Amino acid sequence: MNPAECPCKKKKCERHGSCEACRAHHAASGRKVACEKERRAVRKLFQKQ
Repeated sequence: MNPAECPCKKKKCERHGSCEACRAHHAASGRKVACEKERRAVRKLFQKQ
């Protein structure tokens, strides 16, 4: 992924823009990484319908 398109808000992270490295780093925690989460705008759009 292009770092400019990365949805993660931690811009100074060394894994910013590298979804594979981020997934590997967070694998033990079981939490979703930023690129796997729903974006708020999309979620709001579907709630209005």
